[in-house]
Amino acid sequence: MKIFIYEFKKLLRFPLLWVLSALFIALNLVLTHTSVGYDDFQRNLHEMHTVLLKRSSEGGAFELYARYRENYAGAYDGLDMLKQLEMKKESLGFAPTGGYEKFIRGNYERLQRRVDEMKASGETDGPFYPGATFEVHGTLYSTMSFAIVGMLIITCFSVLYLMDYERINHTDDLVFASAVGRRIMGVKLGAGLLFGMLLSFIILAGSLAGFLALVPMEGLWSTSVSAFTVMERELFITFFPLTLAQELMLGIAAALMLTLIMGLIVGAAQYFCNNSYLVTVCTAAIFFGAHTAIKIVNNAGIFTTAIRMTPAALLKSCGKWFIADHPATAFAGSELWTLGIWCAIALAALFFGKMRFMRKDI
Repeated sequence: MKIFIYEFKKLLRFPLLWVLSALFIALNLVLTHTSVGYDDFQRNLHEMHTVLLKRSSEGGAFELYARYRENYAGAYDGLDMLKQLEMKKESLGFAPTGGYEKFIRGNYERLQRRVDEMKASGETDGPFYPGATFEVHGTLYSTMSFAIVGMLIITCFSVLYLMDYERINHTDDLVFASAVGRRIMGVKLGAGLLFGMLLSFIILAGSLAGFLALVPMEGLWSTSVSAFTVMERELFITFFPLTLAQELMLGIAAALMLTLIMGLIVGAAQYFCNNSYLVTVCTAAIFFGAHTAIKIVNNAGIFTTAIRMTPAALLKSCGKWFIADHPATAFAGSELWTLGIWCAIALAALFFGKMRFMRKDI
């Protein structure tokens, strides 16, 4: 425990991590203010909020909301998910075949039953800022997405700074001369993860607090994500009943889990490479490579689904978590499967990396 506290204090006294965290929060606040903080938008937002809470039944905001409801209230009427699938396949150039095609079609048949369930339960309606006009949902998850980028960087940096500290300071041959000394690497990993996750929570909380300070959400959290008022460019068809509050809570949990997994992955890589610079370059290259592959790999059978179930893909789809998006991952639990699979991969890599590190010559 004394070594853990000592390693943790190293990070507490490392100013760069605090400066980077503050910078990520500040940049996110600026971006959020640019999107929803200017005077005209704020005035329209607050006027619409009074309408949504039924505190006003006149004025431009009331007329806008009434027209929006009139135009989009029937968005779910006659919605055929198999026709939606064909349209998406055509627009995306997505052409599954054989058993994979049956898998995709089965998912959309289940989505059709989910749509029928939503219409019967009333999930398709509820008060919210008209999505096509205000895009509040999209702005909220753009804010979260940028925060996650900062969380990943801070956590990975915290882990690598401690685990490579001895090599950088030329004390590795002394510290790692014995098995007892080498076990300190596990303590360093734990301290780096804890500190990184704490700063990650601060980054996420600060970013979301900035958004919520600008966008009134009183009385709106219980609205279903699938309500036609929430939709922006397309309907948000969730895999299970989900309110805006529940979506945000699950999103926060998923963001923190994703951050933890990336911290474990770079920790495992450091065990194998024992060079934080090499780990940083390789991790960034693989992450951006996976991000690029999402755009270009579209007809590789089950591999199309696999490439969309990576940490990079999960980050890219922030704002569409628990919502049917690309046909390749339009099944319930795809996000949980992604987190679970990559957590298992990270833990396995960590196990074998530690074994190798404990046995190799320094």
